[in-house]
Amino acid sequence: MEVKTFCYFVEPASYTKDLINHVYKGKFDYAFINSRSYSGEGNNTSVFLDNLNFLQKVVFINNVIKKYDLIIINGYNNLPFILSFILIWFREIDILNFRDYSNKKFLAIDSDTQYRNISNPILRFIKYVYLFFIFSKEYVLGLAGGNNFHKELFRKYGMDEERIFLLPMMVNNSKFNIQKQFPDIFTFLYVGRIVPHKNIEQIINEFNAKFSNLPCFLKIVGSGGFHERYLRKKYSDDNIIFEGKLFGDDLINTYNSSSCLLIASQFEPWGLVVNESLSSGLPVISLETVGSSYDLIYKKDTGFVSKDMNEFGKNMLKIYNDKNLLMNFSENAINLMKNYWNYSLYEKSIKKVVFYVENNKIIHRLNSNKETITSKNIFRVKLIKNFIIKCFSLLCYENKSKVIFYHDIHNSNIYTHMSTSICLFKEHIDVIRENGFTIVNKITNKRNQIRITFDDGWRGIYENIDLLEEL
Repeated sequence: MEVKTFCYFVEPASYTKDLINHVYKGKFDYAFINSRSYSGEGNNTSVFLDNLNFLQKVVFINNVIKKYDLIIINGYNNLPFILSFILIWFREIDILNFRDYSNKKFLAIDSDTQYRNISNPILRFIKYVYLFFIFSKEYVLGLAGGNNFHKELFRKYGMDEERIFLLPMMVNNSKFNIQKQFPDIFTFLYVGRIVPHKNIEQIINEFNAKFSNLPCFLKIVGSGGFHERYLRKKYSDDNIIFEGKLFGDDLINTYNSSSCLLIASQFEPWGLVVNESLSSGLPVISLETVGSSYDLIYKKDTGFVSKDMNEFGKNMLKIYNDKNLLMNFSENAINLMKNYWNYSLYEKSIKKVVFYVENNKIIHRLNSNKETITSKNIFRVKLIKNFIIKCFSLLCYENKSKVIFYHDIHNSNIYTHMSTSICLFKEHIDVIRENGFTIVNKITNKRNQIRITFDDGWRGIYENIDLLEEL
């Protein structure tokens, strides 16, 4: 069964156009949400939704739903996604019994957003309600740009594991993969927008603190209005060079003439400059808040992932003082991007998504005459129940210390119907620790401590005492 696929891209940036030319062209149809990118790039040969009036957009989006089986959209808060989600949801509501199982539609969210907990309880509640409502729908798939916190975003807001896929964040590696030539004088490089949350001033401070008396350069590529003017005025000197915006061959040559890329954003969904840098054989020092660090640097020996700016500065000194380490990182970076994190991985990943859609369309067609009203109602009641529980848990979340009571625990033998299985108990322990709590014998702090007690169980505890000691 052929799966007709359509993709909405955000903008015609160079990496998007490369992706289309290497993967999408001739296989999948596509349109752009915006006609211009941050870099000012445009394209006159494609459909751009921002050139249509509202009614034309609605008609276009509806026609896409009618024609295609799988619709991939970059993000989940733009008009194409919201409208597509609503229109497909109406098709899924079976009040009038008009659902066509042979023509089931799937909506895939292509996202580079990492999961992070929101401290404000009201905003956390609003986000949970919105994303849970979307992610819990069986026709919505999650295409995560990376394997760690990118997939966790979908998990935390109610998406089943089977509907979560890797769709790697990608650039055209071959553009940057030229013969690496390290400069005679060690050169650190920053590439990106010059805005406060990128921590460029902190990078400069680490550079000045550790390399003021050493032969070393720091090149800063990018632009950023007032913040750029402020940094140029305060820090420009012979060793700190502001290059402005660079694209194409100028940017590639800058990568090739540098020694190490620095990226220290307070929060970075992905950071395609890491892909570009590693493809050119340039090692990377990043903060752990950078989305690409887990898949492209962590345990890959392509650079350093730093917990804070203090460690970041120390890692700058490490790579500066160890030429063998620099060369090893460079070689590993080229191999990683050439042999693994490339368009071939992207094609394999998207084929898995298409295969999932194909199988589910067949299953839904076979089940079209088997589903009963009772089973639907049971599913809906469970969904509503879980949703209400999750919502109240978010409202009641706080980090005050507390005591948790269990009756008993059990493995194979159950001695009371109020006992908790040992597997579920382990999960509870993991959740407690993931949320920043410490398990203690006696509560000594008002916050972030939990004491676990068993009120009347003993046999199950006795049989599992070794496991309790390990936990």
